[in-house]
Formats: sequence, C-alpha cells, structure tokens
Amino acid sequence: MSDTTLAVLIGGAGRRMGFAKCCLRIHNMPILRFLHQQWAFDGPTMLVNAQDAAPPPGAELFSRIVHDSAAGDGPLRGIHAALAHAATAAVLVVTVDMPAVLQRHLNFLRTAADRAPASAADGIFLQREDHAFVDTFPCLLRRRLELRVRELLDNGVRSVQPLAREPNMRILAAPNWFMSALSTNLNTPADVAAFEAAHGDPDKEL
Repeated sequence: MSDTTLAVLIGGAGRRMGFAKCCLRIHNMPILRFLHQQWAFDGPTMLVNAQDAAPPPGAELFSRIVHDSAAGDGPLRGIHAALAHAATAAVLVVTVDMPAVLQRHLNFLRTAADRAPASAADGIFLQREDHAFVDTFPCLLRRRLELRVRELLDNGVRSVQPLAREPNMRILAAPNWFMSALSTNLNTPADVAAFEAAHGDPDKEL
C-alpha cells in the first residue's frame, strides 16, 4: 500500500525511564535514528510529539512532526493527531518504545490491508493467541477514523482498546515471528540494557 503514512508516537513522558522516551539512545545512537534506519520506510513519515515539546534528536530524519492537541490523554490522543494530519488514506501507527518492530512487521500490516478493499475495515490490529487484549501497536488505521477517535476522546476514553474493538475493525492473529516485536517495550533503563545485550551494536560489527 503506497498510500500510507508511518506515524510514530513519541510523546510519552517516560516516568519509569526517568526522561522522555523519544530521547532514548540505543548503543549510543538516538532511538529515532535507530528506528529510521531499520524501518527504511518508503512513504511519508510523521512524528507525533507531546503538546509544545521540542523536537528530539533524530527528528530531522522524518518527513514532519506534529503535536497532540491536548496534554495527558495518552496514545489515543496521539492517534487522533496522526489521523488528523495525515495526507494519505491509511496510517501505520507505531510507538518509539518498541525497537523490535522491523520493516517486515510493518510490511505485514500493509500487505494485510492490500488484500482487502479499503471499505472492508477501518483498521487492522493484532492479537496474540494467549492474550485476552488486542495488541494496540503497531496497527494500521484508515484516516476516515479521525472523527470517531475524536468522539471517543470527547467521551472521556483514553485507552486504545475501545478503538480496537470498534465494530468495523479487523483483528488478525499475530504470527509467531511477530511475538518479539509485540512483547518488547522499553519502559525502564533495565529494559534498554536488556535490548542492547540481545541486539549487538551494529557499528562494532562492521
């Protein structure tokens, strides 16, 4: 699907990390640069930052940066900003704290969308077999959902789960090879250290 924007939610406060997650470094590389390299996305890209937040290191690699229209509403507010500012019919939404998401994971969602007409679903989410809840990221959403997301926010909804359970959503069983991408979240310094230990420094491998 060429008519797709890659939107990265980077506005998390990182309370357990001790600083904003968009300022993380992986093997001393700004995390946004790390993600940009491994995704090599072939369409427009967008960073969705917190309201009034300054651009973090690596932001210049992405096509544009937009901001949440209100503070403290969590990732659903970020999704709304992505849909409201996208110029494409579909938006792939990922978060900055999931560095195990690779290009092939994004392409899986794009291919799933390509196999069905645009009218078939408003979005695509994944669900692991042993989980009761839908995995909220990464996901692919149609831009036409912007008004519905705004309604949810206006009604006090802050979780992405109710959006994922909307009637016209498509929930796919996550393939086994997708598990690491879905289960890796960087929430604490220990998480970063574990990820770096499991994924060698590419500069030292050259």
